[in-house]
Amino acid sequence: CLLEEEKESSDICELFKPKWRKLTFLIWGVWISFGFGYYGTIILSTTRVFQSNESTNDDAVTTGPEFNYGALFVTSTAEIAGVLLSILTVDSWGRVPSQVLGYAGGGISVFLMCTLSENGAPVAILTLVAFIARTFEMSASCVTWISTAEIYSTEIRSTGHSVANVMCRLSAFCCPFVVENASLRMVAFIMVLVHLLGVISGAFLPETKDVALGKFAKAEFQKKSKSGNSAGEPFFEAQTTYAIIE
Repeated sequence: CLLEEEKESSDICELFKPKWRKLTFLIWGVWISFGFGYYGTIILSTTRVFQSNESTNDDAVTTGPEFNYGALFVTSTAEIAGVLLSILTVDSWGRVPSQVLGYAGGGISVFLMCTLSENGAPVAILTLVAFIARTFEMSASCVTWISTAEIYSTEIRSTGHSVANVMCRLSAFCCPFVVENASLRMVAFIMVLVHLLGVISGAFLPETKDVALGKFAKAEFQKKSKSGNSAGEPFFEAQTTYAIIE
């Protein structure tokens, strides 16, 4: 059989070359949405939706906020449902539809959760909506981890995945300042925009379903080499060597 090995650097600057630039920015958009949406949903349900006002004891001493631990426990089990949902859809639907579904469903659910909480909806309804939101968030994040590893080639995979993870952590770092301080209406609006970023970015990512790990770059190289890019240059700049393996 024919084995293709690409000679390319694993330096972070490689991500900004024409070969990877567009894919890198799309992947960053998905990971930013993942970090802000996933952790923002957890913080929102914990500190805003299922937390009552500060209570006091008989001596009028502040004891701090009270949490609805029953509702929090139920919504936490959505992590299991999210993993199961990703397992059911990642290979049957594909990576792109699974991510689009997850981020779209998460954004809609979080918006409803904020709106219902602001209007004083019953705890049972809020628990159900929060459960659905965390299910979608978990499912989308699982597929994002898989898709990113399959898009990048072996030489650049660890670097690309690490930088994308940094983008996720930076957005997760910023989300508490928004979720805990802004009004619920503003939080709902921001969360919709963040999830919209994930939907759009994820929709433009290449589908890697049924493609062997590391083979996506080879397929793109062959496709772009035939058509060429807008400047008439091959899609990949990396030199390629071939070895025949018996």
